Amino acid sequence: MKKILVLGVSCVMLLAGLTSVSAASVKSPKLIKSEKVALGKDNVTVKTFDDNGVKITSVEGSVTDKAKAIEFLDQNQDNTASTANFRTVYNFDTEGRSSSNSDARTRIWGERDSWLTDYFAYSITGSSVKGRQTGTWMAADPANANSIVLHQKTKFSGYLLGFSWPPTYNKNGNTFTWDSQPVNNTLYVAADRPYVEATANSAQLAMLTGTKVTDSADVYVGSQIYRPQVVLSW
Repeated sequence: MKKILVLGVSCVMLLAGLTSVSAASVKSPKLIKSEKVALGKDNVTVKTFDDNGVKITSVEGSVTDKAKAIEFLDQNQDNTASTANFRTVYNFDTEGRSSSNSDARTRIWGERDSWLTDYFAYSITGSSVKGRQTGTWMAADPANANSIVLHQKTKFSGYLLGFSWPPTYNKNGNTFTWDSQPVNNTLYVAADRPYVEATANSAQLAMLTGTKVTDSADVYVGSQIYRPQVVLSW
């Protein structure tokens, strides 16, 4: 984990909706393993990728009941994100759907943490989040999206903050982001949302005023891309 003391705030805006684009020229993650798995009466291919150090799971194939299959897949995904000593844990689980096609979805679930510790002459406030994200294509036809890309973003509001974040994340001021490489011919893509933390020490005149998580998925179908998104703030 990287740690640093910085000053500044940066904001990245993610677009929602429908856009005509192509991901064919973008490099795909490295395939580690591919295996056939039975989901009820259906057989699908489950692939594991290495996306520059991030483990990504993908499922491709034709599934009779996608809702039940994805529920099963979500329940059997391990969250291997780094953990920390959580003071007050709040569980979250939320799903976003594209405004132009509800079959394109993204879901995030996990734990967020916020705390205030008082000492004799100063206090430390903190906020953190970790969990898991998926991107899915729920339509029966076509059975698989051309490709799915995941996007993760955490923004801390305040100044003179200290941070802890994984090396796979990009840092810009108070904002941390990660973008997966496209996974092709898939109905389901899953990846960890690793531990990210911000702290403020009152002795250093630092202040932490809020945390905002904005995660999305690019779901490529034919010549179109659908962008479901979820937003959490505390």
